[in-house]
Amino acid sequence: MKFRRYAGLLAMLGMLGYSANGSLAQEKVVKIGLLTDFSGVFAQLAKDIEDAWMLAYDERGGMIAGHKIEIIREDAENSPQVAVQKANKLIKSDGVAVFGGLISSGGGIALAGLADQEKVPFVAGFAVADELTGKYCSPYVARTSFAANALQSAAGAYWASEGAKTAVFMGPDYAAGHAMRDGFRRGFEGGGGEVVLEIMTPLGSTRDWGPSLLRAQQSNAEMIYSFYAGSEAVQVVKQHSDFAMKQSMPLRGDMWLYDEALWSAMGGAQLDAVQITVYTNALETEASERFKEAFKKKYDRLPVASNAMGYTNANAIFDALAVAIEENNGELPEDGAKIITALSNLELDDPRGPVRFNASNNAVQDELYMIRIVEGPEGLHHELIAHTPYGEDLPGCDM
Repeated sequence: MKFRRYAGLLAMLGMLGYSANGSLAQEKVVKIGLLTDFSGVFAQLAKDIEDAWMLAYDERGGMIAGHKIEIIREDAENSPQVAVQKANKLIKSDGVAVFGGLISSGGGIALAGLADQEKVPFVAGFAVADELTGKYCSPYVARTSFAANALQSAAGAYWASEGAKTAVFMGPDYAAGHAMRDGFRRGFEGGGGEVVLEIMTPLGSTRDWGPSLLRAQQSNAEMIYSFYAGSEAVQVVKQHSDFAMKQSMPLRGDMWLYDEALWSAMGGAQLDAVQITVYTNALETEASERFKEAFKKKYDRLPVASNAMGYTNANAIFDALAVAIEENNGELPEDGAKIITALSNLELDDPRGPVRFNASNNAVQDELYMIRIVEGPEGLHHELIAHTPYGEDLPGCDM
């Protein structure tokens, strides 16, 4: 009898302990999907995003507004079809509150439709196609990167202002490549230049760039402006150098063409290249210095532009969730659109510079940066040579 009374007392105390510590037994969790292109041509960019997400996660101690953060990773494999399959899994099986990170623009456009249909927020981290926050805009869709037209029209305007009159555009033949081409053309020709030739190559399958570079040479243009990323960027930069075109027809581009994460593979071919970027570790703002210090402490290297973009993506999602939860009495809102509304009202003191969001939920920076790759005592590094205004987003959102 004594044993039974003792066992009963223990059971009662256990129940009381469960009640008193219910917050521990029933810890609130917010699930967030990191859906990006971990395999294929964008694998390095995906790793850059993941590294930045984990830094932002660590800085919050893995918590948002009293909720433990659970990040669920999925590989979109650079395929719109796979991206939709994996997003459906995140939404319907894992129960994520929001998902972000995607690189591919084709996948981003597909996911915008799915997010709108399922009413679960999608915040693109890299996808740049103008339609994402234009034609396909939605109360459940945002992005933290930029629109292709905004970045590349700024690049085109800059090179026209520097006196360039003719250019060849080279890029991959898919949604983002077309958007980048159109943006550069608008800025360059709007500033008085002329794109005399467009060379669009199959994404992920080109290895020999000789025929394309020969066509560019035969155009007699002053420069090539190009958008490539990952392994394709390495191949284009090296083969352009092998063709001895660096002086006669310089290869200009953006931060993905001359991504620091690819420098070792480029073998010095990137020296003296000039590029436009949303972030450079040569930037000496307070926010950039804090980011550099924290990133180097965690990963023992300086961050690159894709790390900064991943960091913006994670912070915007985390901050928007925190606001939405706090405004909903400490609980996740049932309507995911409130998370996007909270995000669209954010003003981030970001390593990239001040980042805000326009009416189409598209990230906007006040300025962009032109940098040159130079050699110093510790090897190649960025030299900041100019600030240039952020370009304009295209109209088309009717939300």
